[in-house]
Amino acid sequence: AQSGGEPTNVDGQWFDAVIPGYIEPEQFPLGTNRKDTLLYVGRMVDRKGIHTAMQIAAAVQMPLIMAGPGTPPPGAMHVGEVGPEQRAALMGQARALLAPTAYIEPFGNVVIEAMAFGTPVITTDWGAFTETVRQGVTGFRCRSLQDFVDAVHLVKHLDSVQIQEHALARYSLDVVGKMYDDYFCRLS
Repeated sequence: AQSGGEPTNVDGQWFDAVIPGYIEPEQFPLGTNRKDTLLYVGRMVDRKGIHTAMQIAAAVQMPLIMAGPGTPPPGAMHVGEVGPEQRAALMGQARALLAPTAYIEPFGNVVIEAMAFGTPVITTDWGAFTETVRQGVTGFRCRSLQDFVDAVHLVKHLDSVQIQEHALARYSLDVVGKMYDDYFCRLS
């Protein structure tokens, strides 16, 4: 964090490698009992798309649960910051995770966490999401409000098992550990 600054206002920086956080499969059981709710998990800041998430939920007339640090928009159903157990319950039951980030997201760990529960993600179509979200398989990348609305209806046809398998195959500790090994070898 920048010295003396508010940690939720810090943007990412340029780095020479992006190595994701890892997922421990036993902490991410396949979600069951999906409900007709949408979920946003992240900092409550404009560039993370909090207002867009609320527009999407209003357009499809579905409840939106928001979790994360900061001050939520007026009228938001905000549950605050969540720990692993509450995150599992929220992500495992949501129809989809919304990540309508307005800036070029360098990675977006919350997206791979949702996918690890088998939860589809609906994101913007730029930044890291072009690599982490397989269009029509693990979720949808969108460019307009109508794209987001359509995606909310389409995600219920995606295969939760396939979504989870994709996330674990790319972001498990075994896979990410090798990325660190490769990076450190490059430095020597």
